[in-house]
Amino acid sequence: KVSKKRTYKEAMFVDFNRPGLSEIQTAHKLLVAKYGPRKQKEDAETKDTVMGSLIATILSQNTSGSNSNRAYASLRKAYSTWDLARIAGPSEIEEKIRSGGLAHSKAKTIHKILTEVYQKKWW
Repeated sequence: KVSKKRTYKEAMFVDFNRPGLSEIQTAHKLLVAKYGPRKQKEDAETKDTVMGSLIATILSQNTSGSNSNRAYASLRKAYSTWDLARIAGPSEIEEKIRSGGLAHSKAKTIHKILTEVYQKKWW
């Protein structure tokens, strides 16, 4: 009898039962009871929001940390909200993030994401 060679994923997780929603909710309740609710930092160091983190990730591609941080800070200084960045358009975004490198393509990507999120009313 010839046995099929398993892939890494099949071999590692063949009998793995993930926790269901109720187990996750129970674990969350226990953690909150023991440690209190999670405190969200709201500053530039933590990139302030999920959208901020996504944009910071885009800006970090193919550049140094200091350049991407500078580009992010410039963008946030120019636009107090992500909607204002969306309204400004890709060419204005490009100007603000130029220090991060690949500004043209990153600005288009950022604007496309902001526009799609706005159109789907996700914020």
